[in-house]
Amino acid sequence: MNAWHSPLLQRITYLTVLTAISGFVLILFLRPTDRHTGINQYYRSKFLDMVEGKAHRPFVYRTLLPTTVRIASSLVPDQYRQACADLVEQHYLTRRIFGEFRWESGAAFEYVLASLLMLLCFMGFAHCVVRLTERACAVPDASCARFLLATGALVGLPPFFRYTSFPYDPPQLFLFTLALYFLAAHRSRAFLIAFVLCCLNKETAVLLIPLYGLTFRNRSAPRRRYWSTMLALIVVYVSIKLALTWIFHATPGSFVEFHLRHNAEWFTRGWTFTDAAVLLSLAALLVFRWSEKPAFLRVSFICVFPPMAALALFLGYVDEWRGYYEAYPIAFGLVVDSLLRLRDVLCRDLGIGQPEHSADDQWPLERGQ
Repeated sequence: MNAWHSPLLQRITYLTVLTAISGFVLILFLRPTDRHTGINQYYRSKFLDMVEGKAHRPFVYRTLLPTTVRIASSLVPDQYRQACADLVEQHYLTRRIFGEFRWESGAAFEYVLASLLMLLCFMGFAHCVVRLTERACAVPDASCARFLLATGALVGLPPFFRYTSFPYDPPQLFLFTLALYFLAAHRSRAFLIAFVLCCLNKETAVLLIPLYGLTFRNRSAPRRRYWSTMLALIVVYVSIKLALTWIFHATPGSFVEFHLRHNAEWFTRGWTFTDAAVLLSLAALLVFRWSEKPAFLRVSFICVFPPMAALALFLGYVDEWRGYYEAYPIAFGLVVDSLLRLRDVLCRDLGIGQPEHSADDQWPLERGQ
């Protein structure tokens, strides 16, 4: 048997590819450039302030990864954390890296731990996108397809890195995509766990509640269980939100931020021909044969993207693309579906024997269960 067909070798190669590309994306995410300031330059959300719970609101509410780092750091003896800081100061390469990233060497342990966690999140995100796309778009479960999908999802991330990077962004990508996959796979218990973690990471987890309601609306489970789960999701979200608001009520800042002036200026003067061409091309790929696309992706996109765009218009920068992370895995699946359909059209026109692509039609809204 060809060594390449060994399942173990394929898994090792897949993991290696995920690690390498995710590491490259992480460096682009962390390193300040003229496009974004990294994770430690925006005065309202400096990294150590986030870890210590002293950052401005609303950023301090996104506490999952910063709190994890703070707890882990508190469990490590001071001498080991100091040894980590000394190691950075004693070597030219590590001093240069910390200098380029604008990191304090005295908090080397916290930065290294957070970087490792963010690396795992990028890797987890890529794998979840692969699983979600395979399931929704009926992509063959093949190693080559898996490599291409994971690589494409990760390579598509750097354009999102604009203005500022936040330590809660990689966990949000991973957890929200994981929750979407569990919904698509109808794994409600696993979804509940991912939902709780999403709530601790960012308030946009609320978008998962109506999506859960639509996904399980026509399932065969008892209606009482359905409505009790919906109520539980709402109670969990509100409870976590109220708890975080109370815990961080003394921090500076405000509950939300308004940026209408910036958005008005961007709509009138921020567009370039390249921006318009890219956005129109992506929009065309998203809606190509819209009615034939996987129902789960269509409904998910409608539930997630319009609210995210509205929030960006009033409470954020409309051109801060990281604000659309929740919609990215869904849009990625829709684009992959369009590319598969375009491939079928091309193969048919050229007379090449290519099986017609068909999306997963086993979504409950279409079955009427």
